Amino acid sequence: MKNITLTLISVFISINAIGQNISYSISSDDPYDLKRTTIHLDPFYADAYWTNVTMGWGIRADYILDKSLCFGLTFRRAYFDMNAREHIDNSLMYSASGLSKHIHIEPVAYYTLSDQTKRTNMKIVLSSSSYTVGNYRYTNTQYIYVPGTARNIFSARGGVSFINTAIDISEGDGASDFVAEDSKDKTRTFQFGAYGQKQGGNSIYSGYTMMKTAAIFAGLSYKYITNLLVYVEGWGNRRNAGLNDIFLDFMFAPVVSFADMSSADNTVWNIDNKNISRMGWRFGWQYRHPNKTWMSFETAFGARPGYKGKKSGILNPRFFLDITMGISIPTNKF
Repeated sequence: MKNITLTLISVFISINAIGQNISYSISSDDPYDLKRTTIHLDPFYADAYWTNVTMGWGIRADYILDKSLCFGLTFRRAYFDMNAREHIDNSLMYSASGLSKHIHIEPVAYYTLSDQTKRTNMKIVLSSSSYTVGNYRYTNTQYIYVPGTARNIFSARGGVSFINTAIDISEGDGASDFVAEDSKDKTRTFQFGAYGQKQGGNSIYSGYTMMKTAAIFAGLSYKYITNLLVYVEGWGNRRNAGLNDIFLDFMFAPVVSFADMSSADNTVWNIDNKNISRMGWRFGWQYRHPNKTWMSFETAFGARPGYKGKKSGILNPRFFLDITMGISIPTNKF
């Protein structure tokens, strides 16, 4: 039990504040010094969306029009897709047009409600080192505090989210909510979810098709921007610079549709679901450097519009948690 406890608390952080008698000079302190356009190249994202778990690549762009308006665009494409593949049970029905890998496209606009600055003491990290003793991991960080200017922006934001993703209709115990109708003979229907039964030569306890959603979203954003460069005697140039964007969105999807499926007897079935939610929400955070090429991050979690299934909480097919890592490239050329 003692070893387990030591393992669980193996990360121990030791931080040292150096006396403020260290000499430094402020080289620049301007949180308004932002490039007009920022391109984000994202070689990796992971989306733990219980409807369909994916990993892939993406590209994002931010554009500042003026002090009141700015825009963003996100494109993601999966290179690993849990559902868009051949599955072990070949007796199940598939989308009549095949399964394609996850695509997510999202334009967004920001309208500034408040843009203010505030003088505050900012941490300037001078050095950081780590070492291990037994089961403990120690990190020793040396820093000073330097007065700088922080910019706080509150904005309203809104946009449209388009997702096309492969689904396992039994996810979240939701197969029985899916109804199939013969595209030619409308009187011929069946409900998925019955074990041991077949339709058109295929088992109907589950199946794989595509789900398309088009959602309108609106919410609030809080940006915290610092851009402080300090020359510290004996340590050289040190920074406290970053653009952090925390956002909360609510979504409404007028479009939640499912691709037709085909059975072994070549019947094409129109697919519908009687238990969907058109509402959704998410809470997220984005980070990048305000005006230099640097690492960028984005993460969000929440519940997307889609089919509900029978399970609740984070096992609901609508729940998601994603993370994106890439490189941001600010420029004034566009």
